[in-house]
Amino acid sequence: MKKLFADAIKQHRPVGYKLRHTRMKSLDGLVTFERSITINAELDRQSPDWLFVFLHECGHVHSKHCVQDGKLVGDRAQEEYEADQYAIKAMRDYGVAIPRDRMAHQKKQVRDLIEAAPDDNRDEAVLRYAYGRNWRKHR
Repeated sequence: MKKLFADAIKQHRPVGYKLRHTRMKSLDGLVTFERSITINAELDRQSPDWLFVFLHECGHVHSKHCVQDGKLVGDRAQEEYEADQYAIKAMRDYGVAIPRDRMAHQKKQVRDLIEAAPDDNRDEAVLRYAYGRNWRKHR
């Protein structure tokens, strides 16, 4: 498993980005405009949760999500969805199962963002991801 994590870091960490571990109260991961990816130090560094969070943050960088004044700008629900999709694809490529509670957490986060900033033109794929079978009720 250690080799898999080392390979994932080598393959996915954006060029010039530092990887940091810091205790965070409300976040599991964060990417900053200072070119660093921070993972919550409370996550086990050899767990699938850690790998998903790392890949999710890499997904923000590789998807070129804009950061202004330290905050993501644009449709946050869309950006979180895209970062999740990046992490999901990478996890599948590595053959690592994503913990159910991690997926539930990620989908809830996207739902919360949708409800905080409703958009009549929201991408159908984002709604399907966040709400599952009930996505049509949230158009």
